[in-house]
Amino acid sequence: MRSNQSAPTLLPAGIERYVPDAPPELLLIACTDPVLDAHLLPRFCRRPLLVWRSTGPVVPPYGPENQELAEALDEVLNRLAVKEIAICGHLPNKTLEAIVADQVAGEESTNDAFHHYVQSIRPRVQKKHGPLDPGRLIEAITEENIFVQTANLRTYPSVLLGMVNGKLRLHSWFFDANEDQLYAHGTIESCFLSRFEEFSQPASHAISQMSACDMYLA
Repeated sequence: MRSNQSAPTLLPAGIERYVPDAPPELLLIACTDPVLDAHLLPRFCRRPLLVWRSTGPVVPPYGPENQELAEALDEVLNRLAVKEIAICGHLPNKTLEAIVADQVAGEESTNDAFHHYVQSIRPRVQKKHGPLDPGRLIEAITEENIFVQTANLRTYPSVLLGMVNGKLRLHSWFFDANEDQLYAHGTIESCFLSRFEEFSQPASHAISQMSACDMYLA
């Protein structure tokens, strides 16, 4: 059952808590687009978790201007003892489709964080893969963005410490609503997903094959 009860004060704006009477097992970082609400979260909400939404999704890198997020992650990982964080991209993604369409048309995009990342990611994707049809381009940018945001998340001291101590697992997920399929990058198993029969062994799918110099994004 979904609860509108607010998570602790230090958590970022827009966070939601599911099954609030039990310790959260996962922090899911997802886009503000309603695709996951319609297809994935109705299944996930049977388990205690936190969901933080941002357009993209985007996780800003650690720095003085992002102390609120750093404190929020400290709260999640230390007081609430969350053991897993997943960044989940998705298709279809109307926001991304609109950004790419504006870029192709040569129109000026708004100067928000997701536009910035798309502008930097798209040339790298095109250099790796060459010309892609519109659908494949959106898919490649979506997956590359997940890698970038996972790398950004690793810059936070509490996240890095949790990983070094073996107390935290980070996941890069990709949900295709058209196929009703959840994909996972890499081989790290998720205790949270293992509780769901349909997701216990998510498929491995990454159109953005990374070179050695790109491994820091994985």
